[in-house]
Amino acid sequence: GGGPNLGGLLVTATGKNCFTALVEIITRPEFLTQVEDPILASKAYELLYKLYLTSASTQDATVHKLPPHFWSHQIQHYIPSCSGTALSHAYAWLLKALAQEIHRVKTMRPQSCAELLHLLFARTTGGTSRMEVILDHLPVCYTGAIPVPSPKVNHDLIRRASKTLDGPLEITGRYRIVDETLLINNGDDSLISWGQQWNAYVKWSCTTHHISSAFEMLLAATTSCHSFKQVVDTRSLELLFSKTLVATNRDSGVEVGCALPLANALLRAVGVLLSDDETQPDIAYNISRLVSENIIQCFRAGVEHVERTAVLSCILQALLAKISADTGDNSQQQRHRGDDVFFHAAVYLCHLSSSNDSQTDAKTVAITLAARASLTSLIETFDSSTLRQQSSSLSLRLFTGREGQSRLARFVHLLLAKDVTVSTLLQRVAISHQGAELLHSAGVPAALLLPEGGKEEEERETYGAMEQEVVPQYFLGHVKLLTAIIASHPINHSRHEGLLLEVHRFLYRYRLMAERLLKIFPKERHATCGYLTLLSLAVANSRQLSLEQGQQPQNNSSILAFSTAVGPLTRRVTDLVLHVAMHPLPVKSLPPLPFQFESIHSYSNSRKAAIMTSKCWWNLIPERNISHQQEGGNGLNSDRWNISTLEVALEAVQCLEMGLVFLERMGRTVGGNDAIDGVLLAKGLCRCSDTARMIENHIKNINIADQESQDLNKALSILGKTLGRCTELILILAALQMRSLLKEKDTPSGRKHHNLLLQTLQGFKQALTVALEHVKIEQLGIGCIEGDNVEFGKRMTRCTRELVGDVPIPNDITH
Repeated sequence: GGGPNLGGLLVTATGKNCFTALVEIITRPEFLTQVEDPILASKAYELLYKLYLTSASTQDATVHKLPPHFWSHQIQHYIPSCSGTALSHAYAWLLKALAQEIHRVKTMRPQSCAELLHLLFARTTGGTSRMEVILDHLPVCYTGAIPVPSPKVNHDLIRRASKTLDGPLEITGRYRIVDETLLINNGDDSLISWGQQWNAYVKWSCTTHHISSAFEMLLAATTSCHSFKQVVDTRSLELLFSKTLVATNRDSGVEVGCALPLANALLRAVGVLLSDDETQPDIAYNISRLVSENIIQCFRAGVEHVERTAVLSCILQALLAKISADTGDNSQQQRHRGDDVFFHAAVYLCHLSSSNDSQTDAKTVAITLAARASLTSLIETFDSSTLRQQSSSLSLRLFTGREGQSRLARFVHLLLAKDVTVSTLLQRVAISHQGAELLHSAGVPAALLLPEGGKEEEERETYGAMEQEVVPQYFLGHVKLLTAIIASHPINHSRHEGLLLEVHRFLYRYRLMAERLLKIFPKERHATCGYLTLLSLAVANSRQLSLEQGQQPQNNSSILAFSTAVGPLTRRVTDLVLHVAMHPLPVKSLPPLPFQFESIHSYSNSRKAAIMTSKCWWNLIPERNISHQQEGGNGLNSDRWNISTLEVALEAVQCLEMGLVFLERMGRTVGGNDAIDGVLLAKGLCRCSDTARMIENHIKNINIADQESQDLNKALSILGKTLGRCTELILILAALQMRSLLKEKDTPSGRKHHNLLLQTLQGFKQALTVALEHVKIEQLGIGCIEGDNVEFGKRMTRCTRELVGDVPIPNDITH
């Protein structure tokens, strides 16, 4: 790596072999403070550090040669007395070697590890810890002016004089100085002076980067120790964070080679700070404010600090999560939100977030994503639902006015470019105060109407297609974004009809892609649930708007156009709902169906529904994601289940719930659904009710012995309650469908197909009768349902039973 040979130096100094000489030299009293040759000291500690990186046997031999309390002596005598001197590189190697020693003893000798942590973080006589004093001595800013060559300088001469700084290549390899001798022989006095100043700056820059990187390694090693929180109090770590951020928050001249490793050090330690229960939200707020000030300083310092901004963004995101978790003091949150520091940091993050993540290099993409995540957290924290009625929301400050509209326009442009991750950021804006109106005015819904492109796959007769082709991620993001806009911007006035029209256009434009999404179930279960949510919101708002306009939904042109656009999807959703309702759990865990269903013939017009029952969607889940139950018996025995299986079930049942909500709202709005198979719907009613009741009994009788059992019990409870709600929705859907069939008897179409309609109606009644007799909701209630919904479920069952007997259903149930 350049410089004198260490072996020669060691032999000359001691007359012994290198290893023995090394130990003898570095164990001399006051070696590092009294050594006359800085290069010898630097190379000695470099070798010690690198011996730690070799095999375990060599490492053990090295440590065995060191005297007792060697590292305690090093910490007490040399840290930080040698920082900022000619021995700075030796000091950096010492810190790196100490970091390796802490890694070595943290599991093998925890008591020794605790002693080292105490020496580093305990308050000394001066009231500060050694780790803090290290920071105090770090040369963050260059005291002189960074030399700039004259425009008239001979650049070719400078290129020929350029060479790598002497030293270990891993430390000096990226630092270039100039050969002063070559400049003296060929240049004028001004160029020689510049070369001397430049070399001084480069050597300083290399040194401060080396020490800062060593500090990063040391902090990472200490905070990774299991005993860290037992030995080091939260206040010490908080002060270390604050001091580091204050040191690097200078108006100008902060050396990026020093500031970036320090930011990395804090990123490594922020998880430890926030995992401590003693870390209050106020502490997180104070530190996050310092982080935001550093982000602003990075913006002022220029593009060379953009990587550091990304690291600080990750730290800020973690801190904001701690602030958001404290929901008890909204007035305090409101005060924080008005802080201009966060606003100005958000402005810079907007600038970094507006790069297209598909057209840049990997490093720029990482910086962009970090900035977006931090900006999203800022909006989420300071525009939370508890503060939405405040006019000073961060979103409004960021995206109104000429500059704000320009910022928002850049994000809208990214939507047009099919940027995948920008949708998440805009979703947070949508649910902030007036955020949905802001996005609507900026043309976000219209921007989502992209040319779909691509060849659509051929029609398939069943679900679970496992093709390599998947639904594009940008489409899934657009669905979530549009859902957030329409959910936060209810259509309660005719002036919002334009937004609803754009939602209808989006659904129509992407109907084939949406059908593909439903076909590949159980892939993309979260996305499927999101799309079904969008459909249900679109139907509900369309119905509301038509009623406000004084029209019956069945006669509203907008609803009729919407019904035509999503007609094929309604059939596909119906098929999916019927299938998942029959299989909320793997087949071996499901309660048996009543045998009477076998004698009931289905006259449904749904061709796909009957076909898809031959394949259970659970068979399409990769085996690693679910646990297989033992042969024999049904039920929820704890030795046959794991949390991952229940998570899969819950995701599917959430799709079922949102699909039922959509079909129920469509039934209220446009009438009957000829794709609903009465037998399959009745079977789904039995399965959902029985499974919910089975889960309820299991929860009452299970013995919760450990954390795993508690997690399992919690997942079962959520699954059971969701199935209970699905049972209610199936009852409502059955009532709506029965009412539609009864009405159809008196229509021209019903009279034309009188016999077929009667057969369909008879099969529907028979199936529902069997299901209602089986579930006995009037007597037993719906499993896992509490409160007022218990009585509603019983009443809904009675009304459905009355419909089966041709008695009209009360209007307050279906209107």
